[in-house]
Amino acid sequence: MSKVSSWALLLAVAMWLGGVDRVVYAQNSSTAIRVLNASGVEGISGVVLLINPGDARSSQALVTNAQGEAMAHGLHCEICVISALDPHGLFADQTTEFASSNPSFRLVMQTRPLIDTVGDPKAASLELVIHGTNGEPILRHDVAIRPLVMAMGNNRISILKTDQTGRLSIQLSAGDYVVAVLNEGGPSEARLKVATSKEQCSIGTAACIVAPPSSRYTKPVTLQLASAGLP
Repeated sequence: MSKVSSWALLLAVAMWLGGVDRVVYAQNSSTAIRVLNASGVEGISGVVLLINPGDARSSQALVTNAQGEAMAHGLHCEICVISALDPHGLFADQTTEFASSNPSFRLVMQTRPLIDTVGDPKAASLELVIHGTNGEPILRHDVAIRPLVMAMGNNRISILKTDQTGRLSIQLSAGDYVVAVLNEGGPSEARLKVATSKEQCSIGTAACIVAPPSSRYTKPVTLQLASAGLP
């Protein structure tokens, strides 16, 4: 075999290997992302994923499905920065890195810590009965109660568990709140307003409780949850 033929053969092999590398890289350019709760087993639905592959023009925004899964395509980055944001406020935001060459990636989000409001002189004692989207009481289930609009000075979140009748007790200051539950069908929630006078209750879909801080509010209030959509 002549030198020319040998070089031609080597060039052809190199081009073929390069083509194989490109095919393999293309096949690995999709990454299955699964977002889990602190147990590392249950997926979290409705989580917004913001992925930056190093080029802002190629950034992607995804939302996890009912199983807590989302698929990212064409990232082509050795270090991708991903931020997971829970629009319903049940889980703390999480930011980390992963490589797009990995076919799958798992991200665990921690439940926001319980904030104890007992002792707040402006808080009123409330008893809530939580009903699910099917109208039945939600028994022995974690419920998150947070301000409707969260800010640096107003970001308290309480995670409480209903009892065997679907009831829970909490102390809340006057304001607008969201009561939320996560289940297999996704998040469901209801609006709640705590007012110190009847005049502060506006007409709307939110349940309004008149509970002056100086009084002990003991009458149970029933909240009907509805399926929550992304804002």
